[in-house]
Amino acid sequence: MVFPHPDGPTSTHTEPEGTVNDSLSTAIGPPFRYCFVTWRSSNTAAAEVRATMGGEPIQLAARDGSPSVLSGDYPPRHVSTEPPNPLCYRHPNRETLISCSNCERPICTECMSQAAVGIRCPECRGSTQVRDMRSIGMAGGMHGMYATIAIIAANVAVFLAQLVQGGTSLGGGGGKIAQNGALAGSYVADGDWWRLVTSAFIHYGLIHILFNMWALYALGGSLERYAGTARFVAIYVCSILAGSAGALVADKITGAFSLTAGASGGVFGLLAALFILERQRGISLMQSQLGLILLLNLGLTFGVSGISIGGHLGGLVGGGLAAFALSGYGRGHLAYGKLTPLVISGVAAVIAASLVVSYAVI
Repeated sequence: MVFPHPDGPTSTHTEPEGTVNDSLSTAIGPPFRYCFVTWRSSNTAAAEVRATMGGEPIQLAARDGSPSVLSGDYPPRHVSTEPPNPLCYRHPNRETLISCSNCERPICTECMSQAAVGIRCPECRGSTQVRDMRSIGMAGGMHGMYATIAIIAANVAVFLAQLVQGGTSLGGGGGKIAQNGALAGSYVADGDWWRLVTSAFIHYGLIHILFNMWALYALGGSLERYAGTARFVAIYVCSILAGSAGALVADKITGAFSLTAGASGGVFGLLAALFILERQRGISLMQSQLGLILLLNLGLTFGVSGISIGGHLGGLVGGGLAAFALSGYGRGHLAYGKLTPLVISGVAAVIAASLVVSYAVI
């Protein structure tokens, strides 16, 4: 029997079978095998004790504040010293030994649902009872998407500065900011390392920035609300660095010189992360509009000239790898998995690999 003692930490107490304690009066009824007793109040003349038999609570009244033994046919032959079972996160009064196979949160039998692989909680099971990514991203205005709004604001501020310095509003050019911040392998090789990041905040024309900012608001807002700001920022940073690496690799293969810019590498990384998140929630690619958006953008990437194929594919790979690491390498859940040193190392490895590839091809 485990007692959270009024005057100290939890202590373990075992009594031989048949012992009677005069300090407790019970109305339990039939004998029972296992009993977990917890004190509900301390240092009082009538401390209340709660016992559990077969999962149902039994109220016991103690006349003093010194717990020792229950009366009757209580004592089990073997009393476990293990800590109490976890409680269902949706029903805190229910003990359970079941946990969600995705997010690892404890759930009771009422909350669990059998999936193709393992058991899932309501938030992870991909049923009609769980909100889809569109409702998560669009409902509630801008609440919970602070990093997304900050990134959009930075992109808009840079674009306005481009217009002031001579960039055009419909396309092309970009002014001195684009010349000094857009991505090109030869410039990075000469020491302009910042171009690996600043290129993701520069756009060539109004249509370019409008499309990317709309996608960033919709996708970034969904991911940040569901997975949290820290995980969203980690995925976005990995995506833009991997996108820069992919663009440099593509320029190396084609032998072309171009100034690459735009947030589309980061947007593709968010698409990959959301795809992984939906798969963890049991939604297949073609059952979600996200799958159609991903396929459409991949078609535009290969079908429209002037688009950085390497930047888009690099961002897709970087965001996907970062999301995979944050989900415990597929063993946990992207939004609820523990941020262990191994998980953090995986995200750092994606960043390091992107930088290594970038400098290896210039």
